[in-house]
Amino acid sequence: MIDPTQNNLIVEWLLSNSKRPTLAFQLWTKLFKAVDIQTDQIMLARQELAQEVNNKIM
Repeated sequence: MIDPTQNNLIVEWLLSNSKRPTLAFQLWTKLFKAVDIQTDQIMLARQELAQEVNNKIM
């Protein structure tokens, strides 16, 4: 799992460099809900994550 400092750096990068920062930030926050804390593996598929942010990312 990442620490708060790493998370802050990622959020700042997304907000500064993403063409769609709001969507990127929404996706980033959804990833935390989808992480298995034992393995640090994302437990949702790409399509499921896209549905979480109401966007079709294929």
